Amino acid sequence: RHPYTAAHVAADPTVTELYAKLPALPGSVPPRGSRGPGCPFADRCPHTADLCRTTPLLATPVPGAPQDPPHLTACLRAAELGPGAPVRRTVVERGGEEEGDPEPAPEQAALHLRGLHRVFRSPAGDHTALHEVDLTVRRGQIVALAGESGSGKTTLARIAAGLESADRGTCVVGGVPLTAGRRPTTAERRRLASRVQIVFQDPYSSLNPLRDVGATLREALTATRGRLPRAEADAEVARLLDQVRLPASYARRRPAALSGGERQRVAVARALAARPELLICDEAVAALDVSVQAQLLSLLGQLRDSEGFAVLFITHDLAVVRQLADRAVVMHRGRVVEQGPAARVLDRPEHPWTRRMLDGHLTP
Repeated sequence: RHPYTAAHVAADPTVTELYAKLPALPGSVPPRGSRGPGCPFADRCPHTADLCRTTPLLATPVPGAPQDPPHLTACLRAAELGPGAPVRRTVVERGGEEEGDPEPAPEQAALHLRGLHRVFRSPAGDHTALHEVDLTVRRGQIVALAGESGSGKTTLARIAAGLESADRGTCVVGGVPLTAGRRPTTAERRRLASRVQIVFQDPYSSLNPLRDVGATLREALTATRGRLPRAEADAEVARLLDQVRLPASYARRRPAALSGGERQRVAVARALAARPELLICDEAVAALDVSVQAQLLSLLGQLRDSEGFAVLFITHDLAVVRQLADRAVVMHRGRVVEQGPAARVLDRPEHPWTRRMLDGHLTP
């Protein structure tokens, strides 16, 4: 019954439907110390009245609602607004690749994996993280890699990013072949940096707390394009921030002054500084609330369309797969057990593990 609660519910994606646009809360959380005496949501709410900005918050019973246990709301206008109309979200169908489309050549794909195998050895015993994995991400395509924790998703991503090496198999990233059995050389890393970038899960540990945002982005620009004149570098920093819908003034902020969603946007901007052909997102929205998640998912889709890079999006959330991905790949215990167009995999799953994951999302 509070508009803020209703907006969060509307922003939560579902595994059964794809929306033309996932609703998200407008604006952002007020900076610390800037909140007035009234509702902290007043500047972002479509139902704000003058009294909302000045009246101290007080949770009161919702008129007409059962009160055992009590249902309370701090919205001053709850009685006149009522339960509210259900949020309307336009359902669409995703087009794109079909099963019969020809496979691109390895050098023509953003990511090409064949027979990828990785075993971690320890005194406690060997663990096969990847078992003969085949996977292709076409240029400009968003592929979701789904599976439970420990299924091998992150190991695959680290190999594709050059942070780990496979024991055997073929890995070609943006036309750059990576040799199994050894990590990339310095020269290979430099070539790889302009082909692939990765955004990690935790926005609170992915940025250096001692550097402001501008310094972080200038460092990323220097790593892939060489040292730029200061004026040109500052202009590129402003452009990168604009790409991720942040004001240019954020270049002077340090991570401590940013919300989790803003930090993750900076992490995406840092990755885009290299103009990669493949962006790997490893559970990049898992630590965010549903509204900030909606904003970031929409942003990734828009950037893919405007910049043309491919995305390997690692997640355990099949509702996110429905909303974002062109193609879905399901992993279980180091193996790819199912893959295909996202709508077909989610609507007509063939493998028992995919069905089990869907059951977990659909069970109330």
